[in-house]
Amino acid sequence: MKPAQDASSELFQRSAGFAPYDVLRRRVDQAIKDGFFLPEGTDVVTQSLWAGVHGAVTLLITVKELELEDRLLETTVNAVMRGLSVKEL
Repeated sequence: MKPAQDASSELFQRSAGFAPYDVLRRRVDQAIKDGFFLPEGTDVVTQSLWAGVHGAVTLLITVKELELEDRLLETTVNAVMRGLSVKEL
């Protein structure tokens, strides 16, 4: 890790967003060990899940110009989970 990333990581670990991210990361790590997720690495799988959900939630909160589908979040989560899963859901 580069020095700038070390500082950013340290700041993130002290932020309010770290606790839920850390819970997700630990769960993903266990799911990889249990064979549910592809062995792509805990961080990339965690960040992919986080990004997918974050993106859908952000759209639902901020986009007012479109009538977004009620199933957007559920569909996004299902798509990301299927893409990262070893087994068919």
